[in-house]
Amino acid sequence: MLFVVILFLTQNIYSQNSENITQIGLWEKDSCLAVSVADTLAYLAAGTKGMYIIDVSNPSVPEKIGSIKSSKGGKAIGVKVSGVFAYVLYDKTPISYMQIVDITDPTFPIDVATIEIEKNIYDLAVDSSHVYIAGLERMHIVDISNKETPIEVGSFNTEYSASSVEVKDSYVYLTDLGWSYGKVRIIDVANPFAPEEKSYIVPRNDGGPYTATISESSLFVSWLIDLIFRSLYSFCSFGSSVNTICIFCFFIILFK
Repeated sequence: MLFVVILFLTQNIYSQNSENITQIGLWEKDSCLAVSVADTLAYLAAGTKGMYIIDVSNPSVPEKIGSIKSSKGGKAIGVKVSGVFAYVLYDKTPISYMQIVDITDPTFPIDVATIEIEKNIYDLAVDSSHVYIAGLERMHIVDISNKETPIEVGSFNTEYSASSVEVKDSYVYLTDLGWSYGKVRIIDVANPFAPEEKSYIVPRNDGGPYTATISESSLFVSWLIDLIFRSLYSFCSFGSSVNTICIFCFFIILFK
């Protein structure tokens, strides 16, 4: 079983020093495959249970206040929140899909719409009018201007597997993960019907980029060398850490 751990990080974070990181809460009642946080609420992709909404205003005692499960079945594997809507990825055979949920009242979330996507989808990012979905060998672009009728309007083919995606100021930052190689791709999506790659980065020649997170003008990229296990290291770790299973590095990429 996977679970959510709530951590408090002090202002100064030191690599490979856990003394200033304290666990202050824990939710382990069901599976958690992804989490998105808005204000004092955490939205969990809870596998076959759908999406849970957890009140973390008291982080030492997180409390479930709402939930929703799609009638189409499958496993909720990803979630992002934007405004009063949550966007939930469901993995299902033979076709996966994205669900749009109205969370105006978090105690009573409402199913607004779904849109089918190819089976292998892994992550999503949201801006004001589009959702960008990372999948096997491509990124899907879905127009959500009308929440009740989402429409796929574009896509971008990758060399490998699009494992994670972030968006900022009409640019998408896509991790393209291969078995022993990969790239971080920077894609102009100002025209969602015809996304255009502007550049790519290969920080090292072995392994591939697994996840990416934007903070202000920096892109934090985890680089996975052995594709068997995932680990987590603090953002300030610039080197590599080795255990018996994998090597996992962080890179920080500056962009304008």
